[in-house]
Amino acid sequence: MLTSSKTQQGQMAEQFKNALVTECDMNEELKVDIAELVVTAIEKFPSDLEQASKSLKETLDQKFGGNFQVVLGSGFSYAVAHEEGCLLLMFQGPIGALVFKC
Repeated sequence: MLTSSKTQQGQMAEQFKNALVTECDMNEELKVDIAELVVTAIEKFPSDLEQASKSLKETLDQKFGGNFQVVLGSGFSYAVAHEEGCLLLMFQGPIGALVFKC
């Protein structure tokens, strides 16, 4: 059982080696789930961030319900009103991801 856990940790570390969460008010489980989905969307559509953000938003709305907003790109700043416990700002390499629920 420890081997499986170590293998999963190794896989997560590899997947998130370039991911950096800089601001988050979510619980740990939600943060990890959403960060994984962000990384997956960016890897699935590396040259089309608009499609990646649309895909990510649809996935978040289906999985967690509600009105998630997604911004993917570089060189942006933000000031948003959001539900408490529903904000994540992270970077996957040079791409920033802002995910929040209104």
